[in-house]
Amino acid sequence: MIAPVSPRTDPTALVQRAQAGDREALEALARQCWPRVRTWALVELGDPVLAEDAAQEALISLVRFLHKYDSNRPFAPWLRTLVRNQCRSVGRKRQRLPDQSLDESRVSVGEDIDRLLDLDGAAREALEAFCVLKPRQRQVIELVDRQDYAPAEVAEALDIPQGTVRSLLHGARKALRLHLLQHIPELARLVKEAP
Repeated sequence: MIAPVSPRTDPTALVQRAQAGDREALEALARQCWPRVRTWALVELGDPVLAEDAAQEALISLVRFLHKYDSNRPFAPWLRTLVRNQCRSVGRKRQRLPDQSLDESRVSVGEDIDRLLDLDGAAREALEAFCVLKPRQRQVIELVDRQDYAPAEVAEALDIPQGTVRSLLHGARKALRLHLLQHIPELARLVKEAP
């Protein structure tokens, strides 16, 4: 099944110990779940700042409501529901707030750190390209390209045809390439020079 809490560790023992009141197990469970929770939140929201907020709130919910979790059921879907609910909540809060984004044109930068900022800018562009994808495209590209699941496994987990997974994956990769080529001129030149 797709999206285990951790690809290496089954959380069942930690969950049971944490439900019994073991604080160390609860802390270990939260640490184990954190990377997956952040990824799910980013896939849901498409905004790294909002995703970070939602992920933190989801971990708080994990701690508050773990006693209500039915250990006879799979843990990952329960955790995913916590994340999804927090993403909806954070998204609603964001819609009510005015835009307070930083005007980068007013920020001056010394020439000695321009190279580091170029790398940081390229990373931001890559993340922005990921964030402009449709939610289903983000989900498929995350599962196939980052978590190394086969398209057939993703199709089964998402209950969609395998051809749809391949189509979503193709569209997502193409959109990422186009965005990066348009926003990072150096990359465009490298691609044109490639044999």
